[in-house]
Amino acid sequence: MIHGEEFLYKKALENLLNTLFAKDGTSARLTGYESLDGSDQSIPAAIEKLNTYSLLSGDTVVGLADARIFDSKQDRGHLLNSAKTAFESDDIKKAGRYLASVMGLAGLTFDDLSIGDAPRLGAAFGVDTGDADWLVAVVAHLIENKVAVPTAGSGSDTLATAIANGFAGGNRLVITTDVVDKRRRLYKTILEKGLIIDCAVPKGDRRDERMTQQTVMTEQMQAFLKKRGKTVEQKAYGVMAELTGFDLRTMMSNLEKLTAYVGERSNITAADVSALLTRTKADPIYALTNAVAERDLSGALFSMRSLLDGNLHSLQIFTAIANQMRKLLLAKGFVKGPKGGTWRKGADFNYFRSQVLPQIVAHDQNLQASIDKDDELLAGQKEAATTPQNKAPKKKAAKKKKAIDLALAPNPKNAYPIYQLILKSDNFTLDELLNGFAQINETDLKLKTSTNNPEIVLEKLIFNLCRPV
Repeated sequence: MIHGEEFLYKKALENLLNTLFAKDGTSARLTGYESLDGSDQSIPAAIEKLNTYSLLSGDTVVGLADARIFDSKQDRGHLLNSAKTAFESDDIKKAGRYLASVMGLAGLTFDDLSIGDAPRLGAAFGVDTGDADWLVAVVAHLIENKVAVPTAGSGSDTLATAIANGFAGGNRLVITTDVVDKRRRLYKTILEKGLIIDCAVPKGDRRDERMTQQTVMTEQMQAFLKKRGKTVEQKAYGVMAELTGFDLRTMMSNLEKLTAYVGERSNITAADVSALLTRTKADPIYALTNAVAERDLSGALFSMRSLLDGNLHSLQIFTAIANQMRKLLLAKGFVKGPKGGTWRKGADFNYFRSQVLPQIVAHDQNLQASIDKDDELLAGQKEAATTPQNKAPKKKAAKKKKAIDLALAPNPKNAYPIYQLILKSDNFTLDELLNGFAQINETDLKLKTSTNNPEIVLEKLIFNLCRPV
């Protein structure tokens, strides 16, 4: 099994097949390798082929390509995005496999769907109704091709049993997939009986994750260019990374274009990149919220437009901005409160951790105690107002600690984000933050009730929050 980043696992599969069929050449690969789609429906056929002795000499390899054998309910969002991406890449068959998996995980049948009705299909799959037209085409493809909706996890145990029992002769099974679940019996069986190749690359935005992504992209780029006798100047690489983000397929496609663009010239420059390529990277939401907290007007507007271009819904963008402003207001409330006197504007992290963080923890504890006291008072008043005739029998309440959204330090051990929040709160006065919430309420109303262009509404909000003092 080869799993992880799609570009890498497909490259690894190609290298593996070249090695397996190296002695007998291309013709042996054509007759000796059969690739099946990775849906549950293909598993019985794959097992049958693997347990059948070949009439021809040489290796027999059966592939389950882009297998969906580890999908779980937590993966539905990822699968929907993958289905849409495949559809936009004109691979409707692949999009159908992803969508069928989503239906199986959600317990949906075709009878549950309003075929041809994009808004209702969007509602059934949890997709914004303004972005659901592609679902009509993919569902129609599934129906026309009589694709059965899999039962979640139905093929996983069957395949695990077949692997444990072994295959006929020298037959081999190769599985490629993006998602694995190491807790599953199937994963453990493959690990015991075969080989697992991990091509996963972290998708987060922490420093170590970004460094890993950059290392992988640099290695792939250098290998590609070396074969073609080309080089890329460091500045050009930086421009490409900013335009595409971590997207190996797009990066390789762009390198193909750049190689053709420069012709006989051996070096690819930043000017070449700027002249030929367009931005495809979708800025993460935190880039927008950080820009708002820094009152970086141009950066916030740029990130907002990039997110809209990446099909993020305007209400998701608005919610992120509102949540950031709420956090800044909480931080400012602490600084202006009785325990915030220890904070010094621009203080370093060591001072914050030793002098300010204990006061924040005490602030949160006092807030929790105050809320608990209010709850007890309200409960007592309700008890007193209840007459014996309608008094419900008491139930033993489970003792549990309330989660407080108003806490500044829900995890004091992770102090650096709290420090950054307090630092950024110094970019605003208390009045500015309070006025900002008036703008947020107005924006909320406009986005939900008016026909105004959402981009213009968000632009106005960002301008009002970030404009120079």
